[in-house]
Amino acid sequence: VAVDDSSIEVSSDALRVKASGITSAMLAGSIANSKLNTISTANKVALSSLDLDGGTDIGADLVDADLVIVDDGAAGTNRKSALSRMKKYIFSAVSGDATASDAGVLTIAANAVEGSMLNNNAISGQTEMTGDVADADELLVSDNGTLKRADFSVVRDAVFADVSGDATIAAGGALTIGSGAVETAMVNANVLTGQTAETSIADDDLVLIYDTSATALRKMTKANFVSGLSGGAAADDITTGDAAVTLATSSGNITLDAQGSDTDIIFKGTDGGSDTTFLTLDGSAAGAATFNAGITAGGALLPSAADTHALGSASAEWADLYLGDSSNIYFGNDQDVKLTHNPDSGLTIEMTNDGISDPTLELKSAYSANFGGPFIKLNLDSPSPAVNDVIGGIRFYGDDSGGSTRQFGMISCQATDLTGSANHLGRI
Repeated sequence: VAVDDSSIEVSSDALRVKASGITSAMLAGSIANSKLNTISTANKVALSSLDLDGGTDIGADLVDADLVIVDDGAAGTNRKSALSRMKKYIFSAVSGDATASDAGVLTIAANAVEGSMLNNNAISGQTEMTGDVADADELLVSDNGTLKRADFSVVRDAVFADVSGDATIAAGGALTIGSGAVETAMVNANVLTGQTAETSIADDDLVLIYDTSATALRKMTKANFVSGLSGGAAADDITTGDAAVTLATSSGNITLDAQGSDTDIIFKGTDGGSDTTFLTLDGSAAGAATFNAGITAGGALLPSAADTHALGSASAEWADLYLGDSSNIYFGNDQDVKLTHNPDSGLTIEMTNDGISDPTLELKSAYSANFGGPFIKLNLDSPSPAVNDVIGGIRFYGDDSGGSTRQFGMISCQATDLTGSANHLGRI
C-alpha cells in the first residue's frame, strides 16, 4: 500500500494511520494474510463481502454439533449456533394436524386424519389375509364420531341384530325362522324329491297337514290320516287315474256300499276298446248277479242253504249241461239216488240207501188217456242195420251168493224184417 504524510501521522511519539488516511484506492488488490489481524470490530465485514461459493464443501452430513452464524435478535450481534438449535426452532413451528418434539418426534393430532388423506393402498397395500375371519380380529369403526377398535364379533352381532322379518339372528349367529314364515314359494321341490325313498309306511309314521280349524300346520300319524280319508272325500270326487290301482287293507273288510235305494253295484271295463259292463249286482233284487259273459269257477257253486234255490227257472232255462267222465248227479237231501256216467257204457241210476224198499223208476204222463200213457223208447240208430240185430233190451242183474254181480235175465228185441214199412218187424 502506498502511503504518505496524508495517510499517517505521528501522535505522542506513535505512528498511526489517520482516520481518513487510507483510501479505497490505496487498498486496491490483495492484502497478504500475514499483514492482517483479526477484525473484531462489529459491522466491519459486509454480508456481500463473504464468498460462500468459493468455500470448501463440508464433505459430510450435517450433524447437531455443526455451527452456523446468526444475528441474535436481529440487533447486529452475531452469535454462533449449533444446528440442533435450528432443528428445535423449526420443529416448534409445526402445528395443525401434527406437532413435533425438540428431537423431531411427530405426533398426529386426534381426529386429524381425514378420508381424503388416506391413499387407496391403505387397504390394498396390506398383506392379504388368507384365513377365515375370527371373532378376535379387529376392525376400525367410528363410534358416533370417535374412532374405536372393535372385535369382528361385535360388528357381526350388531349386523345380526338388524335382521328382521321372516327370520332373526341372535348374537353368535343362531338363526330362528319365524312361526308361519315359510311359504309355498320358498319351498324347493327337493324338500320331497331329495329325501331317501321309503318303500313302506307304518301306522305311527307321521305326515304334515294344514289344520284349517287351527289355521296352522299339524303332524298326524299315518293311521289317523288314513282313518280321516274314509269319510273325508266323496266317492264321486274320485277322478280317473292313469296307472294301475290296488285297493288293499292289512286287516278288516273292504266294503262297496251302494247306499241309494235299489241302486246297483256295477263292474265295468274296456274289452277290445269297447266300454263293457262285466258284472251287475242288482240292488233291487237283493244283489242278484248278472254276468255279461261266462263264469269260470275254481270251486263248487253252492246255494246259501240246502234245498232252497233252483238252477235256472221256468223262464230262464239253461241250454246244455256238460259233465265229465264218471260224473254223478245226486238227488235228495241225503243223496239217496245217484245218476252216474259210465264212460263208453252208459248211465247208472243207483239207490244208495239200504232203507229204500222197492226202489222205483217211474215215467209218469199227465196227458189225457186219449193220448195214451208213457212209453220207453229204445232206438238202435245203426248205419248198417241187419236182420237179427238186437234192437234193444232190458237186462236183470243181481248179486249171487258169493257177492258177485251177475245177469239173471234179459228181455230183448231182434229185427226180423228190414224191408217192410209197417211197425212190429221184430220179435221179443
